[in-house]
Amino acid sequence: MFEDCEVVAAGQAGVTVRGGAHPRLERCRVHHTSGSGLTATGENSALEAVGCEVYEVRGSGVQVTARATAHLTDCDVHRTTGDGVTLDTDAVLTLADCRIHDIPENAVDLRSRSVLTLTRTSVRQFGRNGLSVWDPGTRVDANQCEIFDGTGDYPAVWVSDGATAVLDSCRVHDVPDALFVLDRGSRADVVDSDLTQVRNTAISVSDGATAQLDDCRIRDAATGAWFRDHGSGGTLSNCSLDGVQTGVIVTKGADPTVERCTIDSPPKPASTSRPAAAAPS
Repeated sequence: MFEDCEVVAAGQAGVTVRGGAHPRLERCRVHHTSGSGLTATGENSALEAVGCEVYEVRGSGVQVTARATAHLTDCDVHRTTGDGVTLDTDAVLTLADCRIHDIPENAVDLRSRSVLTLTRTSVRQFGRNGLSVWDPGTRVDANQCEIFDGTGDYPAVWVSDGATAVLDSCRVHDVPDALFVLDRGSRADVVDSDLTQVRNTAISVSDGATAQLDDCRIRDAATGAWFRDHGSGGTLSNCSLDGVQTGVIVTKGADPTVERCTIDSPPKPASTSRPAAAAPS
């Protein structure tokens, strides 16, 4: 047990858990490390952190790999030089009531059958993806979360190479694109969620991927949903698309189902142009 401790200016990671260890950190601060802030690696290794802060680290704020597990509650991860949170190779992580922000790369990056559960967690001000989910068997479940203020030109949620993402009662807003699902076997399920203030496309489905949206609200986006190519599909059910320049685009043999949805374009501004002057003789 570590209570009210500070780890500062470590030459490598701030805290490393390995070999089946099980530490618990409460109200600790880890910062200005030369490696990741918190690292857990190896089977049976487990890290628990409550009320902790990780910041100003060279690398990932939190890194869980090689079948290790971690559980963070009411923690802040911010101002890293790499990703905010990195999961790889059967890692399992739970984030509850956490805040991940001011990240130059991906706020959260999952690969190789890792599993992430987020509850009441906010992800904001990220330079690449808010959630980046890759590979078959990799899965993220987000409930009552908020993802917003993307600072780069990347989608807030990226699901590819056979991965799965579930967003339940979430808010995604003020981002370039909200959700991109790519590649056969990749899937996104979005339930009772709001996708708003999206500069480009709220939902993009391509390369044989699938997206299922139920009871969702898409507002103030250039394009509501775009199913791009053959084999790409899914369902929009009981959704509303308001203030969208284009509601749903289906191209190149894509085959989605749209049922019980309403689509409303933004109101056109009143014309303020003057009558054209007569052409000179």
